Amino acid sequence: MCGVAGYTTLRINATPHILEMLELLQDRGQSGSGIAVCKDGDIHARTKSGPVSNLVVGLDLPDAHCGIGHVRYATSGSKFASQPLTGAIAGTDFALCTNGDTVKLNGKYRDEFRMSLQQSVLRASSDTEDVLHLIAQQPGTTFLKRLVNALKKIEGAFSTLVLLKTGVLIATRDRWGFRPLFLAKREDAVAFASEPSALVDFTLIREVKPGEMVIVNPNLAIHSQEVTKPARRQYRCSFEWVYMMRPDNPGVYPFRRAQGRTVAIEMREKRKLPEKIDGVVAVFDSGRDAAFGFAGELGLEVIPGLNRARRLNTLRAFLGEDEGERNSIAQRKHSANPDAVSGKHLIVVDDSLLRSTTMKVIVRKLRDAGAASVHVVIVSPPIGGPCFYGTNIPTRQELVASNRSESVIRILINADSLTYISLEGYRSCYEHITVSGYEGKLKPCKHVCDACMSGLYPKFVPHGFAAKKPMNGD
Repeated sequence: MCGVAGYTTLRINATPHILEMLELLQDRGQSGSGIAVCKDGDIHARTKSGPVSNLVVGLDLPDAHCGIGHVRYATSGSKFASQPLTGAIAGTDFALCTNGDTVKLNGKYRDEFRMSLQQSVLRASSDTEDVLHLIAQQPGTTFLKRLVNALKKIEGAFSTLVLLKTGVLIATRDRWGFRPLFLAKREDAVAFASEPSALVDFTLIREVKPGEMVIVNPNLAIHSQEVTKPARRQYRCSFEWVYMMRPDNPGVYPFRRAQGRTVAIEMREKRKLPEKIDGVVAVFDSGRDAAFGFAGELGLEVIPGLNRARRLNTLRAFLGEDEGERNSIAQRKHSANPDAVSGKHLIVVDDSLLRSTTMKVIVRKLRDAGAASVHVVIVSPPIGGPCFYGTNIPTRQELVASNRSESVIRILINADSLTYISLEGYRSCYEHITVSGYEGKLKPCKHVCDACMSGLYPKFVPHGFAAKKPMNGD
């Protein structure tokens, strides 16, 4: 899971705008960040491990007309291998960054493709670097021709930005539409970002379409071409709306609120509501809107039972590099409010339950603050399968729901009860997910990916992994 930003302007002030966009995308990745700008035919790039605040310290890039940036969460390769990556192919200097994970390149799984490189020097050991090598291998007298040829030979998820030394900015997206990429414009600039909320003071045009390449010239002229035909079966990641995207992005609020309302209706109809409920506690931020939807449906009060340390607001426990770091972030970030929860019977509403690290901390802190009972409601189905397309869910062993029943998980997190939304109910909320500019309501098993919950994976999965039910479609 990463965030990308691109910016080109008629003025000479790209650098501060790209840094601002990266800060607004920070919750998509915190292990590394980087920026590359073009000035007088030269590419200048800087990368740092850690958050964007580390990148800003001592940054000495020149003022420039255009550039790209990246915030990284390492789903593959070294956690220190920040992007953008730079190089020269077909006589053209460039910088490139991407969001997503590739599965196959030129018909080979990534490990096989890397073995075939033989004499090539690998620095980042990431799939983004693998893509650069694939581009270099392609026929064509220009970088652009080689890029187009390479994009046709990649299976997997990629929303990619490329900056050329000529000041040309290029955006591409895989034909399955896994990871979002938005295009926006104003009078003096054009910009791309992984989320619309990073495009402050811009007019949103639309998403980059699956299989599309958008080229922006230094004079801000926009050219679009279809590199690969969009796949018949699309795989937009539903977990983007559950967890990744900021609440102020289009479609996020109605989707999450519908999740809360839907699970409340299911619990009421199945008579699974606790006998005593004094209020609902939201796990901020991605669980907030769902909690209000849940409480509103049942006529309950939302209680401010949890606080977050303001200094740690941009850190997400999910993005921690290991269990120790994830637990440390959860411990420092969350605290309970005894005046609000003491003696109360509570329902805690959260967006998802992956490794259970954060929820165990939250339940314990609420109990320590005097809560009479703590019932947990999760507004996404049990996540028991890995993701191979850009979300950090690499193995089943890390997922608490992969081989445990709900009753066992309830004991593990020390809750009085645990309830998940049903897969059917979850999918009914897809109608609230918006695709900007070119498509209407999204449908399950046609436009949206929920493979980590349903087991319905694309045909292409990593070597050695057997999908439960590979989906039909190209």
